[in-house]
Amino acid sequence: MTGIPSNNKFSETIFGHLDRLLKEKSNISLIASEAFITFVHNKIDWHSEKSDQEKGYFAKKSQNRC
Repeated sequence: MTGIPSNNKFSETIFGHLDRLLKEKSNISLIASEAFITFVHNKIDWHSEKSDQEKGYFAKKSQNRC
């Protein structure tokens, strides 16, 4: 069948990342672990595609949250 992977390597990779995260950072929240794993597997360099104005906006936003 088309559209069905011939192996389960991708899902096993995700479980491996999650297992490592839970061992290294036992107090990590579910949303933080999901964000980390998504970031690791994201193939797009999101930040570099933003304009200088957008980068400044996000930097300012992130500083206000700390």
